[in-house]
Amino acid sequence: MEHRACLLLCLCLCLGVAVANRYTLPGQVVWGCNGLDRGVALSFDDGPADYTSQLLDTLKQYGVKATFFLIGQSAKDKPDLVKRMASEGHTIASHTWSHANLTQLGESDEAELIRQIEDTEKVLAEITGERPYLIRPPYGAISRKVRQYLASRDYTIVMWNLGCVDWFFKSQDTLLPIYLNGIADTGGLLVMHDWVQDSALRVGELLQEFMGPGHTANPQGRRIVSMQECLAPMPTYSVPPPSPLRAQQTQPTTTNANLRHE
Repeated sequence: MEHRACLLLCLCLCLGVAVANRYTLPGQVVWGCNGLDRGVALSFDDGPADYTSQLLDTLKQYGVKATFFLIGQSAKDKPDLVKRMASEGHTIASHTWSHANLTQLGESDEAELIRQIEDTEKVLAEITGERPYLIRPPYGAISRKVRQYLASRDYTIVMWNLGCVDWFFKSQDTLLPIYLNGIADTGGLLVMHDWVQDSALRVGELLQEFMGPGHTANPQGRRIVSMQECLAPMPTYSVPPPSPLRAQQTQPTTTNANLRHE
């Protein structure tokens, strides 16, 4: 798969197709991290919001980088928070202009679909100097038509395999066991929302579980990774030849019938 991706990327360059997305090939849908080292990538949707500033304070305190999937109109209203995210090394991504259901728009209003994406690109580029190349469709709603359009805009479509329940439960006391016990063995793409008070103001409790002394709630040795590390292609490994012992074990054994004929 990695070799195929490299060949396609080279083909795009040879044909003169602009490829600015440094994460994946355009249009790829991602549900989790590629590594096998139990990495967890933190992401926050729907901001910037009322508690985003305090959330950024805590992330800075722990030296953790997150990805923020921003609502375009909220970013326009709170540009200083977006600038702070970028200056502190967090990844800025799109969550559409107004949290629109892109699948519905793809069937009913293509002009509005385009506006939701391109207006968000424009405002984030004006604030940070760079347009986003990651997008999370609100509600996880994606169709073939929408995916083709997002691929034409050079996006990686980032879903999740953990979280996205804080909008319902809201209490960190309930959420922490869900997060810690629900992470896939290979790692997780965790979604939270910075408008949820406990997710923003008590995120330090989650970080301590991964980074605190003793790691008592994290015996598997998980660690927090950036989105770029999460989406990086997995390294390829050569498979060693079978050992002589294994080769002997795979040979057919003599049956009782053969023994009787001898």
